[in-house]
Amino acid sequence: MKRYEKSRYFKMFFDTLIVYGYEDDSEFEEDYQVLDHATSNGYIFGKWFSEACIYGEYGSNRIENLVLISREEFEEAKLRGWCIMDQITKDEFEELRKIFESNEFYIARMISGLKSLYRSKYPTNEVYFNANIFVDGIGKVWYGDIDLTLDGEKLQKVADQIKKPFFILSEMSGRFEFKNREDYKEVAKASFYPKE
Repeated sequence: MKRYEKSRYFKMFFDTLIVYGYEDDSEFEEDYQVLDHATSNGYIFGKWFSEACIYGEYGSNRIENLVLISREEFEEAKLRGWCIMDQITKDEFEELRKIFESNEFYIARMISGLKSLYRSKYPTNEVYFNANIFVDGIGKVWYGDIDLTLDGEKLQKVADQIKKPFFILSEMSGRFEFKNREDYKEVAKASFYPKE
C-alpha cells in the first residue's frame, strides 16, 4: 500500500527531450527503506514520461536536475503527448486535439499491443505504428498507430475539419531530432488534403 500519492510534479531536460514526471511511492512495503534512503540522498522516486516513453516508467532522478512545475503544466504536457508545441498556442492545439479525438485518433493511440500479431491478422494493410502527423504550416501535432487501409475515411474527415493538409510520417522520421523537421512533405508516407 502506498504511503502517499502524487504530490509534486517535475520536468527535466535530457538532450532533445523534456521529461515530465511526478513524485510517487512504491506499493511494496519492502521498498520503503530503499526509497527513503534515496530521498535522503537527494533523489526523487516517481513515474517519468516523454515522447520517447509515452506510457511512463518508474525510477529515481536527482532533485538538482528537476524543475518543479504545477499539476496544470504536467496535465497540459500529457494532453500534447509529451511533445513540445512551439508553433501554435495552447488553445489552437486543444482545438486540433478535439478534432483528432472526435475521429478516434487519441494521442499515443494503440491499435494493437503486439505489432506482429496485428500484421499477421491484416497482412495486406498499410500500417504505421507510432506514426507522426505533421499539419501543413504548423508541424507535428499527433503521434500514434495508424492503419491507412482502415483509417483512411476518418483521416480524410480530420483533414476536412481542420481545413489544412496533413502528412503522415513513419515513427523515426518524425521523432527526436526530426520532430521539428520542415521537409515533412518530402518524407511523408501518406497525405490528406481537405476537400474543397
